[in-house]
Amino acid sequence: MGNKNILTRVFLVGCPRSGTTLLQSILAANSHVASFPETHFYEKLFSGKQFLAAFGIASRRARPQWKKFLEEIGHSEMQTNLPKNAIYVRQFSETFIQVLDAITLNQGKLVWIEKTPAHLHSVDWIERLVNRSLFIHILRNGMDNIASLYAMVNKYPETWGRWFSSIDQCIYRWVGDTRISRGCESRENHRLVSYEQLITDPKPVLVELCEFIRVPFEECMLTDYSKVAEKIILYREPWKASVREPISTANSRKSFKLLNEEQRQYILAHIPEDLLGNVSN
Repeated sequence: MGNKNILTRVFLVGCPRSGTTLLQSILAANSHVASFPETHFYEKLFSGKQFLAAFGIASRRARPQWKKFLEEIGHSEMQTNLPKNAIYVRQFSETFIQVLDAITLNQGKLVWIEKTPAHLHSVDWIERLVNRSLFIHILRNGMDNIASLYAMVNKYPETWGRWFSSIDQCIYRWVGDTRISRGCESRENHRLVSYEQLITDPKPVLVELCEFIRVPFEECMLTDYSKVAEKIILYREPWKASVREPISTANSRKSFKLLNEEQRQYILAHIPEDLLGNVSN
């Protein structure tokens, strides 16, 4: 790759079931963009005893996640890039970014997108640790997003039940995540995207996002995303299968399929007034 350097590092974040995988697949269909399965790296780096992170000490969960991620993407040989005696957050982060940069450059690309929805809760840390970092937030209608979360709890309780065990927890997560994204709206290196706009009129949304991440828009992004999805969806993530379907089929209202009237009214009654504009019943 000569002396080429990474042009843009993009973190795609949002509430789970808000359309992050769909948007990741579409953007990664661009010939200038590399992407990966969810890394959960910063999520684990700061998990557990949070006060350790305040002193720059990485969570004990960071190294196992580092190993797991590299195994899943077929680059176990890069595990040794992280020194055995590394204990600091900055050491872990710098090595992680160096690896993503190297993989991207080896593919002949200059832009990468890392998508882990929960990294929404680490944006301030990531901004401090990662140079030239950009953030794309996707927001979905609250009723549909909450309905989709609740459906995952019932369909895949072994996995999703670890985080959500009731409709109240689904509401709480959507409210909290939406507020974090809204709070980032004024930052120059952040862009907020409406899931509903993406699926009803995708091209204008994508043209704007391509400009934001500094790549030219390509028409193939609208047709080849399902092929890309095969590479970034892991075998243990069957709930992402719908990403392979045409974008237009995603435009049906989840809440009317998955919730009864009593549940919809319960959700509306528990959404704070300042966020009711992001909910349609």
